[in-house]
Amino acid sequence: MIRKLFTVWFVLSISFTIPPLSLYGDIDEIKGYFIQHARLQYFDSIFDARSFAMGGSTSVTAHGSSNMFQNPSGIAWLSKPDLSLTFLWDEISGDDSAYFNFPNTSFTSIHEDICQGYIASSIPIEEGQLGVAGFGLQFYQTDTNDWAEAKKQGLSAHLAFSKQILEEMTMGYLLSYHNDDEENRSVDYNMNDGFWHMIGMQYQVSDDWILGAAGFFGNGDIDSDIFSVGFQYGNRISFGGEIGISWKIWESTQIAASFDIKNYALDSTVFSPFLTQNVDEDGHLYAFHLGVEQRIFDSSFLRAGYAFREIEYNFNDSGLAFSMSDTIDFNAISAGLGWQFSNHLSIDAAIEYRFINDDDILSAVTINYKF
Repeated sequence: MIRKLFTVWFVLSISFTIPPLSLYGDIDEIKGYFIQHARLQYFDSIFDARSFAMGGSTSVTAHGSSNMFQNPSGIAWLSKPDLSLTFLWDEISGDDSAYFNFPNTSFTSIHEDICQGYIASSIPIEEGQLGVAGFGLQFYQTDTNDWAEAKKQGLSAHLAFSKQILEEMTMGYLLSYHNDDEENRSVDYNMNDGFWHMIGMQYQVSDDWILGAAGFFGNGDIDSDIFSVGFQYGNRISFGGEIGISWKIWESTQIAASFDIKNYALDSTVFSPFLTQNVDEDGHLYAFHLGVEQRIFDSSFLRAGYAFREIEYNFNDSGLAFSMSDTIDFNAISAGLGWQFSNHLSIDAAIEYRFINDDDILSAVTINYKF
C-alpha cells in the first residue's frame, strides 16, 4: 500500500511540477554559452547513457565501471571483470545580438560541438574479497564556429580502488589525471597537470533501497599565451559533492533522485610588457536530478529523467569577458532505452534536451560487457 501511494504521489508530482519548470528561463544566450563553456574546463567527467537518460539521478548509486567516474564505490559490488564504452555528442550554442557585436566577428551567433568518450574496466581481486581495481581513459574534442576558430581537446586517465567494507556498504577512491589544450586566433591554452581526487560510498539499505554519496577535489596549473598581450599563469580548482537515493518500488520499476554541488575557482595572473594583472574567476553549480526506469520486456528498459541546474560564474577580470558574468537557471529533460542482449552484453542510449540557448541537445550511447 505504501509503495502504491508513493507511486501515485511521484507521478502526480512529475505531472504538475515538470511541465511549468520546463519552460525557457530569462537567460541571455551568449552568457549561457560562455558560462557553460567555462564550466567544462574544470575536470569535467561524463555520465554513462543510463544516467543521462534518467536525468543524472543514478550517478552516485549505480554499480559497475560505466559509472566509475561519478562514484568509484559502485565497482566494489562486482565479482567478475567488466568493460564499458561510452560515446557522447553534445552542443552548446548562443544567439543574441546584444553582446560582442564587432566587425568581422560572429560572437552574436556561436555554436560549439563536443565529442566525448571513455573506456573503463574493473577487475575484482580474488573475486572481490580483496577489493576491485578500476581503470579508465577519457577523451574529448570540441569545434567552435566563432570568429576565433577555437578548437579544444583533452585526455584524462583514471585509477580507482573500491572495497566492500561491510556486507551492505562499499567505499572507493578515484584518482584522475587531466590534460587540456585549446587553441584559437588569440589564445594558446594548456593545463598539463590537472589532478582529480574522489571518495565515494554506497549503502545498500535493503534489496530495494540504495544510498550513495561522493565528494571530490580537483586542481591543475594552467598557462596561456595570449597573442599581443602576454602570458597567463594560474591554478584552477574545483570541489564539491553529491548525494543520491535509488528505490526499486516494484519488481520492474526503479526511481532515483540526487543533488550535487560544485564550486569553481581560477586564480591567475597575466604578465605583459606593459602591466601585471590578476585575472580571477569563480562560480558554483547546484543541480537536482530525478529519474525513472521501467522494464518493458524481459530484456528492454524505458527511461526518463529531469534535471534542474543553477550555474553562477563570475569572470572577475577587467576585460570583455567581465560582462558575461551572470547566474543561469535552466531545466533539462531526457529519455532513453536499454537492451540486455545476454547475461554479458547490454547497450544503453540516451538523449537530453536543455531548455537554454538555441536548442542544446546531448546524445549518448554506452556498451557494457560483463566477462
